[in-house]
Formats: sequence, C-alpha cells, structure tokens
Amino acid sequence: GPRELGAEDAASGIAVLPFHMSGEGLDVYREGMVDLMAANLDGLSDYRAVDSRTVLARWNRDVGETADVELDRALRVAAATGARYAVVGSGVEAGPRIRLTADIYDLADGSQVGGGGQVEGSPQEVLGLVDALTVEVIRSILDATGERSSAQSFRLASLLTGSVPALRHYLEGDAHFRRARFDDAREALQRAVEEDSTFALAHWRLGETYGWIEGIGSDDGRRHK
Repeated sequence: GPRELGAEDAASGIAVLPFHMSGEGLDVYREGMVDLMAANLDGLSDYRAVDSRTVLARWNRDVGETADVELDRALRVAAATGARYAVVGSGVEAGPRIRLTADIYDLADGSQVGGGGQVEGSPQEVLGLVDALTVEVIRSILDATGERSSAQSFRLASLLTGSVPALRHYLEGDAHFRRARFDDAREALQRAVEEDSTFALAHWRLGETYGWIEGIGSDDGRRHK
C-alpha cells in the first residue's frame, strides 16, 4: 500500500489529535478539527503538521471512533506518526457559544508545552475560531521553546491578527521583503491586508515595500502607514 505520510523527516512535526466535542451538532468537528488545524499549522513556521490522514488512520486503528481516551494512550498514537508535539483539544457548548481549547504536549517526555490556547465565539464563527486557536497553539510552542529565529516575528504578527490566511501571507511577504524581493513582497502583503483589513503590521510593511518600489513618500506607501 502507499507509504504513510508522517513527520519522520522533520525534527518538529505536530500531530493534531481528534477533539473531544460536547454539544449538539458539534460531533462533526471531532475529526474536522484535525483537518482544519493541520492545514492551518502547516507552513506557518518551521514546524510542520503531520498529515491529517495519517493521524486519523492511526487513531481509528488503535483507538476507534472516539476522542474520549486516556491522555497517555492518545499521546502514544501521536508519537507513532513521527511527530514531536501533539495537540490535544476539546470543544464544548457554553450556552449559545462554543469554547475550543487546545493543550500541547512534547512527545519526547509527555510534558505539557506552554499555555496552549482557548477561544470562544458563536457557532457561526467556528472557522474563525479554528484560525484563532491555531495562532494560539503555534505561538505557545514558539514562546515555550524559543527554538526558531522566526519566533519573534511570528509572535509580533500573531498578536495583531487572528486570521491564519492573513498571517501566512504576511510571513511570506516579510520573508520576501528581507531578501529585497519587493514585487513579491507587495503581492503577498496585499493579500494579507485583503484577508484582514485591520492587520496594522501588514499595512505598515506594505507601506515600506511601496517606499522601496515607488520611492519614499509615494501615495501608495502613505495609504498603508
């Protein structure tokens, strides 16, 4: 059969495990959170998400169709995918709102990493909540480990937006800017502010980019500063 996709070749893989969901109509997110968060996490930093298909295949084989298992058993499933970190999460109905919580564990010794994350909002905002929780998770890892040179840039940017697409475009644009690839930076940063028009850091960097392309004090540059 096909080889399973894992994080064996990456020193810092992250496995998102099925969430324990409690509330009417929330069960669809038990496995859905694995897909959504893994897609969000991949490419946000030097860490890489273990493919959701690998995680779910391992989980269903070793645990079955439930997310209510002992922590040690859940972490063993995550470790079997080749990941370094595991995200163990839950979701609960709190009146008319949903609360999503995620804890992060280092699979080398089973210890908890950082403060994890918690977000809350209406059921209509669930995709935005997943984005915000993803940002909290990766920021918590970066804050706790301090391993990556991009950590400071990520923390600063993530404080100013809860949109994963906006953050992803900003980080791409910032990398182009630092390499003096200003046309590429402009395209990525423009996408960032289109995703989140309130993302002040992206506007500021975009204004700087226009300054290099069109000259200091250009109309386009001033509009974003």
